[in-house]
Amino acid sequence: MNKVAEQFARDCEKGLIQTKEERREQAEQQKQHERQKLTFERYALEIFMPRKEATFSENSRDTYTRYLRQSFKYLGQLKVEDIRPVDVTDFFIALQTKARVSEIYCYSH
Repeated sequence: MNKVAEQFARDCEKGLIQTKEERREQAEQQKQHERQKLTFERYALEIFMPRKEATFSENSRDTYTRYLRQSFKYLGQLKVEDIRPVDVTDFFIALQTKARVSEIYCYSH
């Protein structure tokens, strides 16, 4: 038992032993670091959809999935922290343009 206590004391001196608060703080810093590297696509697939799916009907899930896939073309590879209002505006304009082209195609054929 004495050897264990001595090893513990050495580990404490070296800073190898962390309190619960230190571990919690380190885990929060790690999460924050991961969020900073998170792309919009990863956020949508790994965080948003799993949380929302619990409340979705099957049709809603399919609709969200379809819209998210479209958004990935424009925003998917951007880091969440780097997405600017202009990026979202460009995405919406692209969607509107695509919808108009589809409407014109449907009505003209």
